[in-house]
Formats: sequence, structure tokens, C-alpha cells
Amino acid sequence: MAVDIQGQTRDITISRNTIRETRAPLNRIAIRIGAQVGQIRLSDNSIHGIAKDVLDQRTQSFTSPQEK
Repeated sequence: MAVDIQGQTRDITISRNTIRETRAPLNRIAIRIGAQVGQIRLSDNSIHGIAKDVLDQRTQSFTSPQEK
């Protein structure tokens, strides 16, 4: 896991980052958003070599679409 957002986090932006895994993808996740997290904005991130870009564990998704 490269980025793990947990707790009552809200109103943050993760923008213009490169997340790169050089090992085999396996079941790795680039960004995990926990069940209690509020609004998160993801934009212009470049994710390479990871099995799943975003795992959103919230029941109602507030995440903007991941832009590659």
C-alpha cells in the first residue's frame, strides 16, 4: 500500500503524484480509502505497476474519478 487514508479524514486532495511499484503487482493497492473517510479528491496521479489503483472502502463514494 502506497497511501492509506483512514479515520475521519476529509476534504483533502492527492494530486500530481507518481506512485510506482517495481516489484510484481501481486495484490498491491496504490491508494486505500477507509470506511470513515469523507470527501477526497484524486487528480492527475500516475500509478504504475500496482494491481489496483484505488480501493474505496466507504459505503458512499465521494471520490472523484482517478485521472491517469
